[in-house]
Amino acid sequence: MRRILLAAFAALIVSLPGWAAADTWPSRPITLVYPFPPGGSDAAVRVFAERLGAALGQPVVVDNRGGAGGNIGAESVARAAPDGYTLMIGTNGALAINSLLYPNMHFDPLKDFEPISGFVTSPQVLFINSTVPAKSVAELIALAKAEPGKLTFASVGQGSASQLTMEMFKMATGTDLVHVPYKGAGPAMVDVMAGRISMMAIIASSIVPHMGSDKVRVLAVTADKRFELLPEVPTLKELGIDGVESWSWLAMVAPKGTPEPIVRRINAEMKKILTDPAVKKKLNGFGVQTNYSSPEAVTAAMKNDQRIWGRVIQESGTKIE
Repeated sequence: MRRILLAAFAALIVSLPGWAAADTWPSRPITLVYPFPPGGSDAAVRVFAERLGAALGQPVVVDNRGGAGGNIGAESVARAAPDGYTLMIGTNGALAINSLLYPNMHFDPLKDFEPISGFVTSPQVLFINSTVPAKSVAELIALAKAEPGKLTFASVGQGSASQLTMEMFKMATGTDLVHVPYKGAGPAMVDVMAGRISMMAIIASSIVPHMGSDKVRVLAVTADKRFELLPEVPTLKELGIDGVESWSWLAMVAPKGTPEPIVRRINAEMKKILTDPAVKKKLNGFGVQTNYSSPEAVTAAMKNDQRIWGRVIQESGTKIE
């Protein structure tokens, strides 16, 4: 009798939709949503997608669904069937910060996604136009305090990590800098390099191609230790500025309810891919570090960002208009 009951129980478990789907997954192409237009970290996502597809034996097709700071693509994934065929690589903006800025979001990142693993990370880099009469962070702060409201900073958009990093810098240094938001990194970078805007904080991948330019002066990274891809650039902390630490990160998530065996399988494949020296070198070329992690670490990062940036948003009065 005991043997019969065990067999019946095993048959019941296997017959459950999630377990049955996980047993045959993947049997068709997988959609990997990147909730931003092509450009930026999109190149790194595509390199990874090709490797993941090879590991899983099915194509992993990158689908750029930009808009509303990543919310449009993220919401589409939150509402997708939890069958392992729709995944997302989202930024900490889409997965943590936006919920503090957009009052009418139709999804909750902490409730509507199954975290899988971290993907890549990069600190923000503070740089100025080379015509700004400051050779260091200390000189920049002195200049800003001598002429409050004269110096400007660009961002990739209202409420972006680019803006919030500079708001954090203003709070830590007691400076008065004027924010000029742009729609994306491209136009913002153009105006800083042309001297129409004084400075900017942006992820390393965007500034690395311009490191040798005589139009910009890189001053510091917003990390707790020197960024391995820019070892010659000091941290703000080294320069005596505490309380300005800003990392941009991307992580893989799936719709809530995606079967655990599928989540575990993707996590295992991501570990192999992201710790492969050849892949790490390739992604380093885009100005990012690989960041494999457990699902639990992704959740912790989301909560930590909400805590840190919630304070900055509140104290700076940052709003999406």
